[in-house]
Amino acid sequence: MLLLTLNTFDCKGGIETFNQYFIQALLKNKYSYQSISLYDTTSDLNLKHKGCAGNIFRFIIYFIKNISEKKIIIWGHINLIPLLFLFYPFIKHKRNILIIHGIDVWNPLYRNCLKVWGVKKMDEVWSVSNYTKKRFVENYPYPFEKVHIFPNTILPKKTDNSNPYIGENLKLLSILRLQNKEKVLSVLRVLDVLPDILKKYTVEFYIIGEGVYKNQLINRINEKGLSTYVHILGHIADTAPYLEHCDIFTLVSDTEGFGIVLLEAMQFAKPCIAATNTGSEDVIRNGESGFLVNSDDAFELLQKLLLLIENKDLRTKMGKRGQEIFESTFTFEHFCEKQKQLLLF
Repeated sequence: MLLLTLNTFDCKGGIETFNQYFIQALLKNKYSYQSISLYDTTSDLNLKHKGCAGNIFRFIIYFIKNISEKKIIIWGHINLIPLLFLFYPFIKHKRNILIIHGIDVWNPLYRNCLKVWGVKKMDEVWSVSNYTKKRFVENYPYPFEKVHIFPNTILPKKTDNSNPYIGENLKLLSILRLQNKEKVLSVLRVLDVLPDILKKYTVEFYIIGEGVYKNQLINRINEKGLSTYVHILGHIADTAPYLEHCDIFTLVSDTEGFGIVLLEAMQFAKPCIAATNTGSEDVIRNGESGFLVNSDDAFELLQKLLLLIENKDLRTKMGKRGQEIFESTFTFEHFCEKQKQLLLF
């Protein structure tokens, strides 16, 4: 098979993580494949991966060189679909599969005539979440029954890490890229309700992430007089110690196609708060492993945070339930098996 991606190894994000695990699963399942990335500069012979460093002509040449003997073409992002127009007469007899992730297919503003045409030519579509599937079929004329769910995964992180936090105060944690304005809103929502929380309880909010909005976020924290309680840690290579020793994980982002970082928190049995009407609905079971809140409802977010802050037993119960859900549904072994099932479909 031929796997086509925008990025796989040179960027960090949910889609890139999915692509990396997808390749590892292909190796574990012993499939013959070639991976080509438009923007990666990295090439790896062992992983059968070619990076084109943003050179579209190089990408097309690699595509042409590899297409003749491949029976399956996996389009790893809808933004690659316009290229189908160039090659369709030569590949229409092959099995073409599109993988969809989130906001890239939610927003009708991102749609164009070539994408609509290309989607119609897909033999099937694999979606990382039911919410993304729902939004996709609302925006594209594609049969609902031909969209299959293929959720994300993570590999196990090291446990029994030493505690990186100082002091005994309850710790809230968010991990996100501060490169995206919509993502940063998830942190601002917590900052908006934090003063009300601090009237009753002394808690600390830790933010792991780097990006162009970091300085603006620091200014907002200082303006609100929260610098004593809010800590921006920047990029952290190994987030496992922070996940293992936090008390509550929050990612109230309304742009999550899935929310891989929620799985990382669940692996360490942490209760999570995420947003409704996103792919997080496939990950967090509301009232069981955490809470799903309306991202625009500050009062609801405040109430759910207070409920978890006030009740250690509830935090423990929800965290353990999240860990159970992760182990029964989202492990790499489940990911490999799902890949195999869909490719045999």
